[in-house]
Amino acid sequence: MKKKALLAGVLAVVMALLSGCVSSQTGSSIPTEEKKMVGGTAEWIYYDFEEAVDKASTIVYGTAGERGETKVREGTEGEGTMDFYREIPITIKELAKGEGSGTVTYKEYGGETEDTVYTLRDFTPVETGKEYILFLYDNGFPLPPNTLIPVENGAVSTAFVPDSALDENGKAPESIPVDDYIAMIEEAM
Repeated sequence: MKKKALLAGVLAVVMALLSGCVSSQTGSSIPTEEKKMVGGTAEWIYYDFEEAVDKASTIVYGTAGERGETKVREGTEGEGTMDFYREIPITIKELAKGEGSGTVTYKEYGGETEDTVYTLRDFTPVETGKEYILFLYDNGFPLPPNTLIPVENGAVSTAFVPDSALDENGKAPESIPVDDYIAMIEEAM
């Protein structure tokens, strides 16, 4: 009898743990400390380098400023969905495509309200004071996450380059100077 009760207790604990894992994976809110975390996913259209240069209304090399307050707009996934975002001024170092004087507004997915933090999987937030090259739609939102490129010590990673930057083995160098990268963007226009 004790074995059956113990087995029933173990099964109840396992079921409770499994149901918690399932609800976490389906995007339900998980309280952490005082705020709940809400994670989202997105399906991104893949663009190669030349397509991204063509689709972007603005391509800017600049420094990320302070995040604004979290805003909400009707979601792109249909009626009843919402997208949370923050506006971040990007101080222009060089504007490869588009219009702007002094700053360009970048709309970063995610945000934080009084009681909730909203995040988007596979999307890395920019850091205030750091330099980036950003490919943006006309509304200030980014093309897919691979078009938000950090600049480190005047160079960019070559994870997102045109085929012309590849060597005879189809490999790109680990990084290239930011000026050379901007020249590749201008050449692709």
